[in-house]
Amino acid sequence: MAEPILDVGQFLNLSEFTKAFWGTIPQEFLGSVTFLFTLAKAISIVFLVYLVFLIIKSIVSIRQALRTKLIAETVVEINKKLDLIVGKHHKKEHDKKP
Repeated sequence: MAEPILDVGQFLNLSEFTKAFWGTIPQEFLGSVTFLFTLAKAISIVFLVYLVFLIIKSIVSIRQALRTKLIAETVVEINKKLDLIVGKHHKKEHDKKP
């Protein structure tokens, strides 16, 4: 039977184990793992940028909704005032016609 390269029983703490583990890994595997770590870092950076974009977009949409609500209230107020003005003027014209 083959003798294991890395014996877990001889290490007392995790840092010694990880040093020995990374020391016994073949270079070809280590290169692909490094590429995967780099890829994971790039994906996490893109995710963080997207998260910041979503936060800014939500803040802008909330402000826009508040502004739209204020405009709608103003339009209702203007319509009431116009109805009063047009209603008075319309009654005067309507009274003169018959």
